[in-house]
Amino acid sequence: MRGDTGFAFVQSLVMFGLVVYLALFIYRHQIIVQAGNRFKFSVRTQISFLAILLIPYLALGPVFHVRLKQCAVLQQRRYRAKWERSVIKRIDCFPLDHYFYLLWGFDGHFAWIFIFIVAQISRHSFILLRELQMISPATQQLHRILTKSLIFQALTPVVFVIIPVSVAVFTQLPFINYHPSAMKDWVITPFDVVVVAISFHSTAHSVVLISTTPAFR
Repeated sequence: MRGDTGFAFVQSLVMFGLVVYLALFIYRHQIIVQAGNRFKFSVRTQISFLAILLIPYLALGPVFHVRLKQCAVLQQRRYRAKWERSVIKRIDCFPLDHYFYLLWGFDGHFAWIFIFIVAQISRHSFILLRELQMISPATQQLHRILTKSLIFQALTPVVFVIIPVSVAVFTQLPFINYHPSAMKDWVITPFDVVVVAISFHSTAHSVVLISTTPAFR
């Protein structure tokens, strides 16, 4: 798989995951909202909103592909005489400065849009639970537990993916652009640490789900 194609696929997959998380928050919110409330939306409206939102989020992958394809080709031509063909065709054979700028610019904006929407939905969910008088206290407590569990699950990729990647970008990018020679002595780069952090994501997600949901314990 070409590097530009591989990165495009990864970006679309990550963005699809954000929309899935958002769908879960909307579902949990709509269960709490009572009929007649102006924030009570039909299933068709919810699906339509997510489908529309899915278009720009999934389009991020092809945008990455278009923007990175040219610089990937230049990178491969530059090192064609020095490196083996199998190395040049690897997914990580990329000019990292171009990739970091795009990662910061595109993913950063989409991630903050997601965080803002989720924060507003969660805030309104807890307000409704405080004001809701038509359900028993036990049911209210159950909804609070499930909403908090979903929030902590959504925070897991933020802690183990978004924050490490952001720190690595801001740490490594200045050296790539202004002090590339200094990186020759690095045994471990910031993005090596990111790979380790991301590898804990799946385990951390399971631990969070079990620890925040009494039914799973």
